[in-house]
Amino acid sequence: MDADGKAVNEVRDEFVLKDGNSQTRWFPMTITKSQLLAYVNLLLPNDSLSLKCEFGISSGTVSEQNVFTSWCEDFGKPFIKHSDDVSMIYNDKIYPAFVPELQTHLKSMLEEGTLHDVSLQIGPEVIPAHKNILSARSPVFRAMFTKDMAEAISNTVVIEDLSVETVLKLLLYVYTDTIQDYPWETMKELYSAADKYEVLSLKKKCVSFFKAKLSISNVCDGLILADLHQDEDLETAAVDYISECDTAFYVSKEWKELEKNNLPFAFKVMRKICCNKRIRLN
Repeated sequence: MDADGKAVNEVRDEFVLKDGNSQTRWFPMTITKSQLLAYVNLLLPNDSLSLKCEFGISSGTVSEQNVFTSWCEDFGKPFIKHSDDVSMIYNDKIYPAFVPELQTHLKSMLEEGTLHDVSLQIGPEVIPAHKNILSARSPVFRAMFTKDMAEAISNTVVIEDLSVETVLKLLLYVYTDTIQDYPWETMKELYSAADKYEVLSLKKKCVSFFKAKLSISNVCDGLILADLHQDEDLETAAVDYISECDTAFYVSKEWKELEKNNLPFAFKVMRKICCNKRIRLN
């Protein structure tokens, strides 16, 4: 199961239990340790691996349509601590098993504009899309199309504060639930789009990316982003990172520029870092 509780990889099998014989049935492991670590933020939230097992048991033959008894349970146990330099990768080219057939078909509908019923207009560019899919994934889009708003009447959504590239990446996630290992600046734009349209699962994945990629050169940027979007999770991660870096952070040009250009915010950050250290000491 991934961080959102969705099944991302499955293995199935059938076998017959013979009367009077005790049998053990092994299922092949389809995900290796290295693949788990490559997707550490997606598959090992809080360093825990979650498995969901479902069993269907029949007392007769399937052809006679006997009643099945099903049982399922979620399991979670601590896994392996990952090193700080392990990068988070969602790119489906690396692990194509994460891209089921439905995602492929929905991506094709998006790219080809098949049976589209709404247009997203970004400047002179127009991207065809589908109201049902947008509404299912974003409460903001759902409000546009279900209430008496201009977008519902004109079947056009005008987007003025996002680039075409960012909107396309947002739509790719909305339709397929996948993102790639984009650069930091690209992820910032995608994060802002996810926040604007309340695509919370995407916003959560972006934050996981930021947390995994924090460095002395970008942690101030992360703090500003967290403050702009009132994101406590990202802010806490950035403050914790600075507390660990200590002196190396305070002599960095990024921190000196923040002090020079936005002293009140720099003071606010310092106060939180001091409180964080006091809590740790206690």
